[in-house]
Amino acid sequence: MIGHNPGDSFEIKFKGSAVAIQVIAGPKAGIIEHSVDGSDWVEQDLFVTKNSFKSHLNRIYILRDGLDPEKVHTLSVRISEKRHELSKGNNCRIVYFGLNGDPRTPKGVGVDGVYFDGSKGYGPEK
Repeated sequence: MIGHNPGDSFEIKFKGSAVAIQVIAGPKAGIIEHSVDGSDWVEQDLFVTKNSFKSHLNRIYILRDGLDPEKVHTLSVRISEKRHELSKGNNCRIVYFGLNGDPRTPKGVGVDGVYFDGSKGYGPEK
């Protein structure tokens, strides 16, 4: 899932006690803001100061933990207008979602058809 523009956003529902994302962070990695179940927005800078300016790196970020494992939660993510001073863009490239819950594939949870609003569905998922 790829988003490039500030304000691009998506929501996904999940059941579990924690949610994480694995991203590719490169020279144009941006900052995302995320909220679970309508909580305050939290910033996560995806740019890796040591190497993002010259390499594309895999990184895993735990966005939230300590959630009620029996409840269906809503994760909202949007690309911030802010970006790291060394970054050349606002990109967010999510490769995987990680959920802490039942190790089997959860029923009714999927990311097919989930795209950043504003991305027009461009990216490797198409």
